[in-house]
Amino acid sequence: MANLQTSLEPAPQDVAEPRSGAVHTLRRFIQLEPAGAVAAVLFVLIFAAVIVGPVLTRFDAVTIDTISRFIPLGFNTPHLLGTDQLGRDLLTRVLLGGRVSLGISLSALLLGVGTGSILGMVAGFVQHWSTQALQRVMDGMMALPPLILALS
Repeated sequence: MANLQTSLEPAPQDVAEPRSGAVHTLRRFIQLEPAGAVAAVLFVLIFAAVIVGPVLTRFDAVTIDTISRFIPLGFNTPHLLGTDQLGRDLLTRVLLGGRVSLGISLSALLLGVGTGSILGMVAGFVQHWSTQALQRVMDGMMALPPLILALS
């Protein structure tokens, strides 16, 4: 009985080191959400291909080459995704189109976040009748389902 430890402190080998940092967060995300991790990797790969891809391709997206019309897709051809009816490389055109789509979506995202942040801060700090009106407009927008707004 005299050998029993009555202290509530854990033994030194039982104390775990606190885990923090990006590596631990990434490992935990991969363990908890493997499908999300695969989607994140695909997103990064597509993002990098759209940004860097048009620089790396050797074909021009707008040059018409009537000799190379309707080349099928495949790894044994110089055109990985083939060509269209005017002989333009489809992979280069897809990558350039992705760059335009990415630019438009990022612009819309920044515009929405910027406008919403400014309106939210003004509505939170200023007590005026316009903030109540803004709140009622936002309540009305959130009451309608987004699919119905998209279809109308």
